[in-house]
Formats: sequence, C-alpha cells, structure tokens
Amino acid sequence: MKLALQDYKDLQKEISNNLPKTITDCHIHTATWMPEIPEETKKFHPLSHFCLSNRKMNVRKDSFKRFFPNKQINLLGFPLPVPARFKNPSIQEWNKEVINQKKQNLLQGCLIHLDTNENIKNTINYAKKNNTKINGVKIHPRIATWKPKKEVLVIDLVTDSFLELAEKNNFSLNLEVSHGLCDEDIKKIKEIDDTYKINMIIPHCSLNYRSWVMSYQDYKTTLNNNTKEFEKEFNILKNTSNVFMDTAMVLDQRAIAAALSVLGEDKIIWGSDYPFCFTPKIKELRPDNEIVGQALQNILDGKYNEIQDLWKYDYSHLIMMQATINGMKTAKLDCAEKLFNKNCKKGFNI
Repeated sequence: MKLALQDYKDLQKEISNNLPKTITDCHIHTATWMPEIPEETKKFHPLSHFCLSNRKMNVRKDSFKRFFPNKQINLLGFPLPVPARFKNPSIQEWNKEVINQKKQNLLQGCLIHLDTNENIKNTINYAKKNNTKINGVKIHPRIATWKPKKEVLVIDLVTDSFLELAEKNNFSLNLEVSHGLCDEDIKKIKEIDDTYKINMIIPHCSLNYRSWVMSYQDYKTTLNNNTKEFEKEFNILKNTSNVFMDTAMVLDQRAIAAALSVLGEDKIIWGSDYPFCFTPKIKELRPDNEIVGQALQNILDGKYNEIQDLWKYDYSHLIMMQATINGMKTAKLDCAEKLFNKNCKKGFNI
C-alpha cells in the first residue's frame, strides 16, 4: 500500500467541500475517572486498557477542529461502556460527569447510561438542578453481567417500566445490538416502535459484529456500488417509524447507501465513535496496540505534537466520513445537511 501525507491532505480537502458548515456528531464517548482496569485485560481489551486505565476521558472539540477549522463542531456524548467485570466507578458518577461536561458547553447533548429506574430518576433530578437536559439513555450489552456480550438481547436490557420512564421524559435510546439484527432483537425493537413514542438509534448501522479493521485492498473493494446484501439485511426495519441508525465506525459505503435507501435520508445520523475513530482502520497503517493506545491518550489530552504521523490517525476518521458521503452519492441523495447535522438533533430531541 502506498499512502502518503499528500493523499490525506487531498482527502481532507475533498471531504470538507462535501460537508455542511455545522457538523453534529452523535457518537462521542466521555466518562469520569476509570481506575483499576486490571493489567491482564491488555490481552482481551488492549485499547480499553491503554486508553482508560487510571485516567479520565476528555471531550475535545479541537480533535475535530484540527482538520476542519472552518466548521462548527457539535458533539453528543455519553459514558463509554466497558466490560462489567472491570472495577469502575458507579454509573451515577459517570452520569454526573457527562452532565457536568454538558453544563460546561463541551457537549451539545448528552445521554446517560442504563441503570435502575431509581438511579435514572436521581440522575434526572441532578440534571434538572444543574439546568441540564438529558437527551436519552445509552444501552449496551456490556452492562449485562449474566451473559457474554454476544449473547445479550435487547429484551434482556429493557423493561416495560423503563420504557415508560423513557417515554415520559422524551428520552431517545442509543440501542446497541450485540450480534446484528437477529430475530429476537428485531421483534423487541418493533414492539417498542409500535407501543411507545421513543426514538431508537442503532449504532454502527447495526454492523458492530463485523470487524472494523481491514486491508487497504479490502477497503478499496467496498467502494463498488452493490448494496443488495445490506438492503436485504436492513429491509426488516423498513416500515418502522422511530428507528434510526448511526454511521459510527462504518467504513463500507455500501452499508450506508443501503441504510439510506431502506430507512430514508431522515433516519441516518453521522457518528464517529470518538476516540476510537482515531484508531487506524487500514491494517497497513496500524502499529501495535500499545502505540495506538498511547496515541489515543495523547489525542484525548490534546498532545498532538507528541504523536508520530498524526495524519494516519486522522485519516481513519476521514475515511469513515468518506464512506458516509459516498454512501449518500451511491443512493443518489443530496442530504449532507441532514446526515451530518439535522438528523442528530431530530433523533435525539436536541
């Protein structure tokens, strides 16, 4: 693979010309202090370990302004889910930190983590006292302690009493599906869609069970226009009223084009999955996990001058944006303002 700094600069210019003046990113991870992530987790969760152990997640608009200096950047943030066996601070503390960052105008909108109804109500009251609106709840399989992540279903995580609470507070649900659009999850999602007035945003275009890292040749293969495989998969959600998808970590423009064709241009939302959008996705550009982890720490701390070949990390973010832009073009739609700004506000009631 021959990729040079000039290639990145050309891509940066091309993408900037295709973006609206305001970019609203719906998938930003932020959290409070994360102590005591065990050393042995390096093997199974190396980037979580290098990024999070004994440090605080930061919200940094300058991470994006660095390569889009002429754009208005808005961020919607929520706590980063980590495996339940890690010794984390309480979810309540995470929620307070996200709300505090919203109060400091670092975030335009914020979500809290799924918890007991009592704790969610306490967080709502805390937010109100701080004149802060909560836009929704992040629901992730990792918070289930009784099943492996890949076996956790939506029905395992949400109860009718929680859904009533969410509807009452006009919450959107950022609803991670741990193993794609399986029959059990689709049945529950459709049931929620039919019964409640709740927006559900499915991250990663529901494709989080697929690898995000590929060879450059495989990436080039994704640039063709055959979207039938993904359309067949997404058609099961075609007639839903309140189901959205975000584009976080999706490199395959065919998936985004199919999502646009099936769900429509009002239901697809740009998301980056910060800070992991800065992990090199092309194998040939990817150093070992320790180097990537240190680079992500420096990005979170704004120490950009300490990162060797910083453009390679930024390039990963840009090729995800390129996939979204190309997906729009493949679907023959001119909807960048919706994808990169308005749909986030609609989906999350901002």
